[in-house]
Amino acid sequence: MSDTASRAAAAALVLAGLATLALFAAGPQAAALGDRHVQLMTLGTGLLLVAAGPWPGMRWAAVVAGLLAKGGFLAAWTTSLPQPGAATWVVAVEAALLALVLAAAAVLGWQAHRDARWEGGRGAWTGG
Repeated sequence: MSDTASRAAAAALVLAGLATLALFAAGPQAAALGDRHVQLMTLGTGLLLVAAGPWPGMRWAAVVAGLLAKGGFLAAWTTSLPQPGAATWVVAVEAALLALVLAAAAVLGWQAHRDARWEGGRGAWTGG
């Protein structure tokens, strides 16, 4: 993998993780079970995204978790009824974080494809 692209993808995942942890910290302490579950999922996603920076083996797991969490949040937001007093800035932040994770996934996928071609088809995609 190219060092610069790899570092950029790792930095994007760490940045997304730190922002997710900031959203967790800024959120109210939930009492209801469903709200608490959302808070814990936000915490777990943020920690996994941050951990993907120093541990390259966790990057694809972090990308998948980030895409599912951020995409799921945006899907739930767009299909729910508008709520009075809802913080729309959270939606903008989540959309930006989803774009950041998608960019990291594109870089990691491009590098894995390039590595597989360089190694004659025996790379990250083929398990060889």
